[in-house]
Amino acid sequence: MDGPLHGQLHVPQMPFQPPNMMGVGGGMTTNGANHPPMNGVPMTKLASGGYPAMPGGGPNGTADIEHDMENRKRKMQEAVESDAKRVRQKTGGSDVSDTRGSVAPSQPAENVVTRTILQPSRRKIAYVPLAPELETTGGRNLDFIQNEWHRLASRPLRHSDEWGHVDIDALTLSLRSRISTELSYSLTTFALLTLARNQHSQQHGPREREGGFPIMQAPDLLDEAVDLIEDLGFSGVEDDEDIEDDGPLVTHKELVNTLMEDGSKPFAALQPGPGVKDPSHGPRQRQADIILTAVSIIRNISQGDEHSAQYLAKHEKLLHALVRLCSLAPRSKSSGPVPLSPVLSLSDLIALRKDLVHMVVNFGVFIGLLPTPVPSKQMQRTIRRAYEIMASFFVDASETVSPFQYILQTGIQLSQPQPKPPAPPSLANQALEAFARFTLSDDSRRAVAMSVPTTWLWTTFEALVHRLPVTDHDFHAIMREPWIGYVERLVLCLYAIAFLAPPELKERAKRNSTLGFSKIVLRLLKKFVLQTPPESRNTFTFLVGRAIELLKLVDDAGDSFDPGNAAMPPLSFGMGYGEHGDNRIERGLGMLCAYQEDVTLGLMMHSEFLDPALFSELESLVRVGR
Repeated sequence: MDGPLHGQLHVPQMPFQPPNMMGVGGGMTTNGANHPPMNGVPMTKLASGGYPAMPGGGPNGTADIEHDMENRKRKMQEAVESDAKRVRQKTGGSDVSDTRGSVAPSQPAENVVTRTILQPSRRKIAYVPLAPELETTGGRNLDFIQNEWHRLASRPLRHSDEWGHVDIDALTLSLRSRISTELSYSLTTFALLTLARNQHSQQHGPREREGGFPIMQAPDLLDEAVDLIEDLGFSGVEDDEDIEDDGPLVTHKELVNTLMEDGSKPFAALQPGPGVKDPSHGPRQRQADIILTAVSIIRNISQGDEHSAQYLAKHEKLLHALVRLCSLAPRSKSSGPVPLSPVLSLSDLIALRKDLVHMVVNFGVFIGLLPTPVPSKQMQRTIRRAYEIMASFFVDASETVSPFQYILQTGIQLSQPQPKPPAPPSLANQALEAFARFTLSDDSRRAVAMSVPTTWLWTTFEALVHRLPVTDHDFHAIMREPWIGYVERLVLCLYAIAFLAPPELKERAKRNSTLGFSKIVLRLLKKFVLQTPPESRNTFTFLVGRAIELLKLVDDAGDSFDPGNAAMPPLSFGMGYGEHGDNRIERGLGMLCAYQEDVTLGLMMHSEFLDPALFSELESLVRVGR
């Protein structure tokens, strides 16, 4: 056949014949015929029966022949593969993906249409939406948040006239209805009204100052808010807790530690507990959230003018409801600290206690704890609970340290270049202010003395003494206005405890060498009087006077509420002695008699600090005998 068959490979003819390797061994074939000519030269047989030697027939010639044959075989194989590819293309085989390995025919036919082989694309196409790249921290854009917060903080409060007309009676009825939508509207509107500020004139002067919502003009609205707190917190259950429990004080730090331990347990969020929303109530708001909103509204009202604060302090149910809401359940009913209200969680209780302390700071001086000569059982229970709540913020043993030790505990380094001045503990400082205002009047101190157990009084007195400055580092740290106010609050609270304490507690404070009360207070006086620059001594005048009165109270060790101590002494040395402003001689028990030189030659020589009353009290402290 002239052409190759379909599917049969055609091997091209080479222009030369490969040499016969048999000629190397004998040069003859089996039939004795001559070999074909080599490159056109016939090979004749020699007389000896062999053929003439071929060039390169020696050892080196054999290697050259083998190398030449290998090259020829390789070229033949490449030619065969190239022809096979051309045959497959002509017979309609599959497309070749890579056209670089194929060889086109040297002279294609003129009438044959060349087939174009498309090379597939190997690029990956990804569609990325257009969005700005944000530098976030944990998924939050801190720069945007700070800018927005700065914009909101710099915006002034809206004036009350900008809110338009609000129907107070409608708000009162909405609170009374207890419907979810009505409660949401009334509480939101009430909160916005308490945040607004208006200006009004004082009754006793032309000066104007900012005031809050005039709650005295809407008494029914406040009554409904207090009733809402009681109904949601206790569901109408009367308060019948026993007031004879003299157990140790549960501190604020213990509550926080308990909350952290319970929250760190596995599946803590799935465990039922107090304050957890009941799934059977549906999509309604949690009752504790409504209570927190109502309490925050009352706190906003207390931050207004004195008239609103005084009205809140004189309310007959407000203080009792708030203090009961912030109390703990009796220890006999639970193993750990549990809120008295079943709808509150421990975190809700901690937040409510902080709000109560702030409210007592705002209207504590107007609270009348002794409307009758003997406080009622409900008033005694309220005083006891309020004392426990305020004292829980500053009586914890791990936190009752001197100012410099507190600075070291908080990790503030005083040696840094231009460090931020360390501030006193905020919660303890606020609680001390509330306690000092709560026990400011003598009637309030008498009511506290009749309601609070002696063990709590001693625990508070001891914790306050441990917070006073002792070392030189402490006095160096408190030479700033916030710390001076902190020390003044400590001394005021110590004076209140010493005033209402029974005589046996005062004797214990005076005789207890471990506590060292008299030495610490005397060192405080010497630092502020003797080692203070003259231009700064006026700053400590009030503090020095109250500290001397504190020493005098403890040294007398008497009952401050005994009517005999306040009576005038019997007449002597003629009629009228002791009257018309005549001072009697102060006689003490000599609590500072071992420090006569420091007191007489040191403190008593600075007349700019001492008035005649303080001078006589210092004299009685260093003199033995009555």
